[in-house]
Amino acid sequence: MCSPKLDIKIVDSYTTFRSNNKTAFIINGDSAHLPLPDNSVDAIVTDPPYFDFVHYSELSDFFYAWLRLALQDSYQYFSQGDSHHPGEVQDRDPGKFSVQLGLVFSECFRVLKEQGLMVFSFHHSKPDAWLAIYHAITTAQFMIAASHPVKAEMSVSKTKAATSNPINLDAIIVCKKQPQQQPGKPLASEVWSTAYKRYHIYRERLRNAGRMLSNNDKYVILSSQILVYASCSRLNKPETQHLLERVYQLDFSHAEDLMNQGNREQSENFWKNQLVTAQTHFAFFHE
Repeated sequence: MCSPKLDIKIVDSYTTFRSNNKTAFIINGDSAHLPLPDNSVDAIVTDPPYFDFVHYSELSDFFYAWLRLALQDSYQYFSQGDSHHPGEVQDRDPGKFSVQLGLVFSECFRVLKEQGLMVFSFHHSKPDAWLAIYHAITTAQFMIAASHPVKAEMSVSKTKAATSNPINLDAIIVCKKQPQQQPGKPLASEVWSTAYKRYHIYRERLRNAGRMLSNNDKYVILSSQILVYASCSRLNKPETQHLLERVYQLDFSHAEDLMNQGNREQSENFWKNQLVTAQTHFAFFHE
């Protein structure tokens, strides 16, 4: 079933877009430098690269090589040897990835209205990717207001079927501009406790809907909740990394067994014991 045809006109400037009804302003360019005024956008919905999962420029080079033969005399863009762009948000190094993504998020912060929302999807199986996302968001002065797990991948795809522990969920991360007055800063242990409670709510909701979760799905849910409450509590990077590392080391299967046996007290004690208070040295984003 299709929606009715949109009766709109494509325009080439923001000024024309604002002065005319039934228009759309479409930009193909650098997301870190938008031709838009401050506080002009109601909502931003995007899907950034998943850190090192897929290198889009390498994939597009296959098509670029053929298109360049036909279009290089007509379009200046095809004068370069490949599709790589110095500002692209794609790097195997978490620090570089975070910096590039932070530049885009900072531009989003500039153009977003005070009550606007920035929403994007993300998943990954490693803590350094989640920390890179956290760093990019907080550096851009956003606060993570919520995160919702959703079914986002085809479980029957060949890449998923060949993986013993696939990720079939995306975290839909909702960000907003930070309020002027911040609440008192909770301890990291309180962030952990609140995040794990939210994790169990989502876990039960998905299980009741008949959704079978892999350990990596559970990891995505809990890691995204850690980011929400770390952001609201303004935890620094070492504190947040410590929590994300604990999630990565969790034995989700053992925790599930305790829950399935109905032993809630042992299950809660298991989760509480996962957070160690020993001093830890962090090499990445160490402060």
